[in-house]
Amino acid sequence: MSVRALLALALVLSALHGCVVAPPAPRPIDRVDINITKAPPPELAEQPPASPGADAFWVPGHWRWEVPGYVWAPGHWERARAGFTYVRAYWSNDRGYWVYNAPRWVPTQAPRDVPEVVIAEAPPALRVEVMPPPPGPGFFWTSGHWRWSGARHVWVGGRWEPYRSGYHWVAPHWVRVGVNHRFIGGYWARYR
Repeated sequence: MSVRALLALALVLSALHGCVVAPPAPRPIDRVDINITKAPPPELAEQPPASPGADAFWVPGHWRWEVPGYVWAPGHWERARAGFTYVRAYWSNDRGYWVYNAPRWVPTQAPRDVPEVVIAEAPPALRVEVMPPPPGPGFFWTSGHWRWSGARHVWVGGRWEPYRSGYHWVAPHWVRVGVNHRFIGGYWARYR
């Protein structure tokens, strides 16, 4: 190879040095067929730590599959997202096999009959609740929340709720909107 060709090759390689080609972003997986015949255990009762803020949203823990069995993924706090609803992870049975449905935020709009309140006063931090054991499989914990009574914030305790096939629970929550705080009451929404 000539000196000129080696110099050209060196110039090209030095120009490419430091170039990084990012791999394509992974697509979110909403449903993963794992072909598990063993049902997941009942949900664990978690005691969330103190809330980091008025617009914090508790993302509950859930069971995930890691060979050779189910492993608990603990819950954590996230900031509530205006116009979005958190769909918790859940397992569904499809012809004898258990299918994992991944957690995700989905755009939603509350039905007209769901109470919405906009006030300037921020709600207090969420309380740490003592969760009793679930009444059985097929139940999930809906955390307590603050609601506005017209004059002050009032605490509404959490409770175990049964899953509804084809629906997900949109927990009551507060969202910061500029200097105000908007409360959106809880409701059941169809999966999309």
